[in-house]
Amino acid sequence: MLRYLSWKRQIDVHIYIYMLKNVIKQSCTQYVAMRKRKRIYVLLAMPVAVFLWLIGWSLYWIGARKEKSKPEPVKRKENVTLGMLLPEDKIKA
Repeated sequence: MLRYLSWKRQIDVHIYIYMLKNVIKQSCTQYVAMRKRKRIYVLLAMPVAVFLWLIGWSLYWIGARKEKSKPEPVKRKENVTLGMLLPEDKIKA
C-alpha cells in the first residue's frame, strides 16, 4: 500500500506509525505503573480491612453468645390515685 503513495506521504505514514508505537509504549508503561500503585494501595488498606472485620466479627460473636432473655412483665401497681396539683400564688414580699 505504501508504494502507491508519494514519498512525502510515505514519510508521513512512517512518522505516524512511529508516533503511535511510542504512545502505545508509554501507555503500557503507565498501565504497569498504575497496577503497581493499585497493588501498593491494596497492601496498605488490607490490614485496616482485616482489623475492622475482626472487630465486627467479635462484636457479632459477643452479641450472639448472650442468653436471650425474655423481658420482665410489667408489674401493675394497685391503689394508685391520680390527682391534679394546683399552682401556688406568688408570695408578695
